[in-house]
Amino acid sequence: MSLPVNCSNILINQPFTTLNDFTISFTYTMNTSGTDTITNYGFSVFFIDGSISSLTGGGTGPGLGVISSAGSAVNGVFATVGFDITGLFSKLLSIPPFTTGNPIQVSNSIGLRIAPNFTYAGSYYVFPLNPNLYGPLGPVPTPYAFQTVRVNVRKNFTEIDVYSLNNETYVKLASFNFNLSALPSTAKVGIGYSGDTLFEVKNITLNYTWGLDTKSFILYTTLSLLDCKL
Repeated sequence: MSLPVNCSNILINQPFTTLNDFTISFTYTMNTSGTDTITNYGFSVFFIDGSISSLTGGGTGPGLGVISSAGSAVNGVFATVGFDITGLFSKLLSIPPFTTGNPIQVSNSIGLRIAPNFTYAGSYYVFPLNPNLYGPLGPVPTPYAFQTVRVNVRKNFTEIDVYSLNNETYVKLASFNFNLSALPSTAKVGIGYSGDTLFEVKNITLNYTWGLDTKSFILYTTLSLLDCKL
């Protein structure tokens, strides 16, 4: 028995200016609730133009909910950080839209693709952590069933740093430096997923600057990502 491969995207419908720093952190689990995983591609943190109020596009596969295997992308997406379990998100030509990428498949990595055309901006192999960023998976709950990650956007959207909470300390896992050909004045952030486990997200925390004010808020709702936004 296996769960069907599904995808889903959620959007935090609060824009922030792209000229200032921004941080999102959240706690998640990919516990299979009694069913061993078969095809779990991974999840993503993605950014769209802040003027967009709802999500369309995306689909199942290595695009981690944000980019379908046929090339349909979430509307207005311009940067996607992929928590890449299979290694296919960062791999060259794993799906037709990925015309740039890593020539080999590196599982358990973190990659970045940016606009235009989902351009590959690099990837990092995730060394073993306790708790493991991508597990454990399986029917038996463990103390490490939930993990927490943090994604920082810095320097006018030219640097993205990724951290994982490891024994009460955030450990940097990846750092990307890049330049976008076109940057919207505001952005919104979302979380995407594609796989056959029950992926849940809770305690989403945002810190960002709007005008002269620094804002911070936490969404305490637990979200189960099961249905694809098409």
